[in-house]
Amino acid sequence: MPQKASFSTVYKLTPSNLTLKFWKEVSENFNDPLKLPPNWTTQNDLEFVVKFRQTYMGFPFICKEKKQISLKKTTLFYCGVTGTNPNGTLIGLSIGNSFSMNAISTISTDPRFKKVINVFGNGASFPAHDELEKYLIENLVKKIKPDVILLVQRYFQKYLYNTSIEKIPEHSEFKYWNKILEIISNYTSAIIINKEQIVFPYDISQDYIRKKFYGLPIESRIKKPVS
Repeated sequence: MPQKASFSTVYKLTPSNLTLKFWKEVSENFNDPLKLPPNWTTQNDLEFVVKFRQTYMGFPFICKEKKQISLKKTTLFYCGVTGTNPNGTLIGLSIGNSFSMNAISTISTDPRFKKVINVFGNGASFPAHDELEKYLIENLVKKIKPDVILLVQRYFQKYLYNTSIEKIPEHSEFKYWNKILEIISNYTSAIIINKEQIVFPYDISQDYIRKKFYGLPIESRIKKPVS
């Protein structure tokens, strides 16, 4: 067994050749039963989990269309998923930060969608007066003209929730949101914005790795969302 590294190094694990080979097999045969190599160790477990989190951000399906879009200050991750219903007619465009990658699997199972595209930047907000906003509007919203646009990002509340209700109409960010929503509404039939995220009893990615690394008990019950 390899010697345990400190907790701070867990997130910087470089996958070994064995982990990368197994990763390739899983990626190419995602629906086949998993069969671990004979010399697989806990270290390989950790390497695999880190790579899975970095690649899919909690998303359980393989992207049919997948690419990275490099802007000057931001890297975007593009994932296209075919809907579960072959008779679906709608196209959905999900925009947000990494939290949106955890929602696309649910969105794509809605029988009304034939395709769902998710585009996100780690820690990104939309709109945000930046190159990300401009790129998304010009190259995705206006070109794809999706039936539904979903804005899925954990940090949306920073614009509104910290401002008293009577002051919201005067808030500069609120005015800017209205402006951008008015623009993108010309290219879609519906815009859905999440109010809250489901609250987990622990971070399902980082804390899972920590508890796995130290052999601590792992629970996965979902807390009741805050109303």
